[in-house]
Amino acid sequence: HCVCPHLSIHAEAKKLCHMHNIHYWRYLADQLCAAYDVYLKLQRHITHHLNKHLGRDTPDWRMHNSCPACQYALEQEPPLLYSIICACDGNNSAKLVD
Repeated sequence: HCVCPHLSIHAEAKKLCHMHNIHYWRYLADQLCAAYDVYLKLQRHITHHLNKHLGRDTPDWRMHNSCPACQYALEQEPPLLYSIICACDGNNSAKLVD
């Protein structure tokens, strides 16, 4: 194989070079790293401002806006056999799909 299967910036740069049929040079990995850092910084900045304008920046916002259908119970309601159903299968179900 021409591309190392390890997860790193260099491996991603080599993969992109291989896909576009160009020769890999180290400066391409450095440029990819810088571009990805800028992308992540922009994404964090936009998410912060969006949450601020939507009123989601308070420390207890998640507690006040959690799903009431899943976690709200009436005082005189009989208890359910299962209060919450969740799946923690380690992504094994996705491995069964071809």
